Amino acid sequence: MGDIPGGITSGIRGPPFSSSMFINREDRLNVRALAAVLAAASMSAALAAAPAVAEPAKPDVPHEVFSPDGTIKHVEVDPADLPKVPKSLAAAPSRLKEVEINGPSDNRIDLVFLGDGYTAAEQAAYGTEIDAAWTTMTQREPYKSYRKLFNVWRIEIDSPQSGVSGDPTADVHVDSPLASTYWCGGTERLLCVDTTKTWEYAQALVPGADQLLVQANSTKYGGAGYSGSDVGTFSRNPLSREVVLHELGHSQGDLADEYDYGGPEQYPGTSEPYPANVTIDSTGAKWGVWLGEATPDGGIIGAFEGGDYSRFGVWRPSENSLMRSLNQDFGLVNREKLVQSFYGEVNPVDSVSSPEGGTHNATQPLEVTTVDLPLTIKWQVDGVAVPAWDGKKTLTPADFASTGKSTFALKGTVTDETAMVRNPIHKPDLTQTLSWTVGQNSSTNASAAFTKTADWGAGFEASVSVTAGSTALTSWTVEFDVPAGYSINSTWDANRTQNGTHYTFTNKPYNGSVNPGQSVTFGVGGAPGNFSGISNCKVNGNPCS
Repeated sequence: MGDIPGGITSGIRGPPFSSSMFINREDRLNVRALAAVLAAASMSAALAAAPAVAEPAKPDVPHEVFSPDGTIKHVEVDPADLPKVPKSLAAAPSRLKEVEINGPSDNRIDLVFLGDGYTAAEQAAYGTEIDAAWTTMTQREPYKSYRKLFNVWRIEIDSPQSGVSGDPTADVHVDSPLASTYWCGGTERLLCVDTTKTWEYAQALVPGADQLLVQANSTKYGGAGYSGSDVGTFSRNPLSREVVLHELGHSQGDLADEYDYGGPEQYPGTSEPYPANVTIDSTGAKWGVWLGEATPDGGIIGAFEGGDYSRFGVWRPSENSLMRSLNQDFGLVNREKLVQSFYGEVNPVDSVSSPEGGTHNATQPLEVTTVDLPLTIKWQVDGVAVPAWDGKKTLTPADFASTGKSTFALKGTVTDETAMVRNPIHKPDLTQTLSWTVGQNSSTNASAAFTKTADWGAGFEASVSVTAGSTALTSWTVEFDVPAGYSINSTWDANRTQNGTHYTFTNKPYNGSVNPGQSVTFGVGGAPGNFSGISNCKVNGNPCS
């Protein structure tokens, strides 16, 4: 992938909970503008008569501060003390680079690193730093086993000055694009950034970003976790990489802090806490499936009093873990919840060759493409298991014929049976079920016609019409070969798969049904031009004409 230039737009970006919940910036601003107009129209008289009311003070912003000895503490920072990029500082040139890409963004977790305080001449060094940070992260479970669920990006932002504010002393100021600053709120190693500006840079280049991690160009130890904003900061100091993992425990696993200071000594809650790794039940029944198991810190899973900022009245599952102090591994309960949360954003199945929930033609193979993990897949025909098909990601016409049925209900179940997840509450999140009706398509007299509609030397376009015969179509598949040296690189109104110069096209959910004598059309584009035509054309397994 080449460089993707970035531009920065104004506006406030809030923390994302899932990519499906995003409202694009233009729509968001339009909604705000409309709301403002309506409010002004309905309230103008009242506002004119009302006395001036002082704007309430903004609440302090919670941060986590990390020390080199591994201890963590919670602090509240006055919003007035948080760094902001001055309006006079122009948007810096930015580019998107791939660190590790494992699949389509709509079915992967997009983790985005951003560098701050790196000049254009220092971007190569920044790239090396991020490669090392990602390597460190993926040496720890569960990221080691589940790295294939992530797309990892780094954004290069050319800073007008090298370094960041507060390094080495509090009086040092550096104009950097994200305003990275030590001594945030008076705490030396608390490394804050302008989170609004950080999200703007990220959204300009990775609209579906799920988690942002800012690396400051400094070897001074420091970092910060922003509760609820899916932003973490760290420096070039290798020890700071621990901060990243701890913060992902919060933002991805909804895990609580397990340290027992920073709040009231007696836990104030009276109902069971939401996070998976703290409980008000001294028996530890919440993680009962793990009780007695050996833990990465050398102990066993039990119920250890203290956590969630209080010493008494709340329990955690292990003596120590990365959610209690740095330089530890995630505990078993931590790992389980993280894996479950990964599958809250990623489905086990990337794609299927025939629209799921529809009718599949038994004369065509059915292919299931999964994420690159050791998953199991099992099949049922009319509700009865077919052990001979276990593990198969492609079912062939011969498989369908072996059932002896002309039409049947097909169900596939894809599951991650990892030993990291035991809690039955989480197991359904690691499973995806697929279903089709499979049958011999009776409309063997269907036809298809390929018509070239444009050819400009460097490329061509064509339309393909699919016509039902005397029997209606419930689905259709068209396949053909193109001459050597040619390729199909765009398709509309059909799904496309490729095997060398052989291309297969299947209907979309909205155009699979075709009444007798009626037609639907899909289009293709390819290269180079001077296209001479296709060969070996078939529709639903039969010659196209």
